[in-house]
Amino acid sequence: MNDLVDHERYRTFWRRFAAGVLDAGVFLPLSWLDQWIWDNITTTAILVPWFIADSVSYFLYSVLLHGYFGQTVGKRLVGVKVFDLSGAKLSMKQAVLRDSVWIALTLYGFLIELPIVLEGRNPTSTSELSVSLLVSSPIVCRSIARAV
Repeated sequence: MNDLVDHERYRTFWRRFAAGVLDAGVFLPLSWLDQWIWDNITTTAILVPWFIADSVSYFLYSVLLHGYFGQTVGKRLVGVKVFDLSGAKLSMKQAVLRDSVWIALTLYGFLIELPIVLEGRNPTSTSELSVSLLVSSPIVCRSIARAV
């Protein structure tokens, strides 16, 4: 009977999926603001701090809310809470480790796109993005090759 309760307890795919959609909705206004900033501002004194804040916003949201409350806004709305293996509240260290791959990938993308931002250009525009991908592709391929 206890196995059945545990099995049902962890059947949260669709609720987690819905939570992800709701969390994306939390960031929708930020994405509109981001687009407006890149379309209307060319001053690097504004663009660089904005780029830094925008780059870290989602993983700070995730880490801090999981670390303090065990759930993001989306998870709270659908009734999902994250615990550690013992069933206790996540520590801040566990919340950081939980998102460590996302943090590492964000840092990698940040380092690739920062030179473009320092020139006052939008790193997510189609032409800039293709340059970023071309520059990063050999680095990614070498890293993967070394890991294998």
